[in-house]
Amino acid sequence: MAAQKEQSPYWIEGSWFFGPLKDSKLQIYLHTVYPFAMAGDTLGTVIQKNLIALLHTLLFYAHFFDLEDAYLSTAAEDLGWNVYCCEKIVRHFVGARAAFFARSKRAKGPASGITKILCDLIDRYKAVSTSVIKQRYSSNRMTYILLTRTTWRNMIAQDPAGLVAKSFTPPMQPPEKPDWLVKSEVQSTQHIHPAYSRNARSKSPDSSTTRHVRTRSPLSTRVTAKLPERLNPAVKEGPMAKNNTTNAHVNMRGTTFASPATDFMVNKRQLANEVTSLMAETNTKMEQFLNLSDVACSTKKKFHFAMINHRVAMEHVLEAEDEL
Repeated sequence: MAAQKEQSPYWIEGSWFFGPLKDSKLQIYLHTVYPFAMAGDTLGTVIQKNLIALLHTLLFYAHFFDLEDAYLSTAAEDLGWNVYCCEKIVRHFVGARAAFFARSKRAKGPASGITKILCDLIDRYKAVSTSVIKQRYSSNRMTYILLTRTTWRNMIAQDPAGLVAKSFTPPMQPPEKPDWLVKSEVQSTQHIHPAYSRNARSKSPDSSTTRHVRTRSPLSTRVTAKLPERLNPAVKEGPMAKNNTTNAHVNMRGTTFASPATDFMVNKRQLANEVTSLMAETNTKMEQFLNLSDVACSTKKKFHFAMINHRVAMEHVLEAEDEL
């Protein structure tokens, strides 16, 4: 397969690509201008800035890299990205950088600019990923991880454009005498919910590569909404009422109210498409609002968090639409 052309917005100096990213879902994250890029940036610059934001997040969270899939799921959630898309993006660009090292005989990458920042971050991430030490999992460590997440999300909300302009963001200092900085004899996967283990993956339907089952990080701070329950209507006593339970609870989850099943089957795709279109339009409007110059920082911060949650919702809707 031919290498990716320099004219492509996905091409990065100092990398060697064997073709473009073909998954259109990745554009939701890589092509989005706000909050890390600016309205006048070219598409190539927007892509690079979003990549820098992703790598900065992964490196800031590197102290719990040994938690494996929970690590990537947590970083994806805090950015409002899909974990499968994050994994695919990282694998694509880290692999392209490694291919460049294997093929190139000249200097290892660009000398300056945003592309140099990106390449340096990829190299740093590669070094971290190949020197992981498994640590103990303790309540103190969990507290430190949650503090790391809160700190990083606040930094993004306060100055997202400033973060991507930095060549490196120093990690947080661990507390004095942390009780987890000891090699553990127990594999870290035993501390992770089975849904996030490396065995909990399925084959992608359109390729031979592996992909994540849609899961949530065990470090997630999102709360799952519970559907209301209702009581069965009272059943009149009669000869056929012996097996009825008048006070039994019936969960409404999965209940559909379309009368003919055929009508529901015909309309569900159309309804799903309408929901997707409305959410995409809402996302665009939120970006336009956040690009306004006369909006207070506190207001933009609230809109930014709302936008992250909205993108998470979009992700779920797109995945549900694929299952129809």
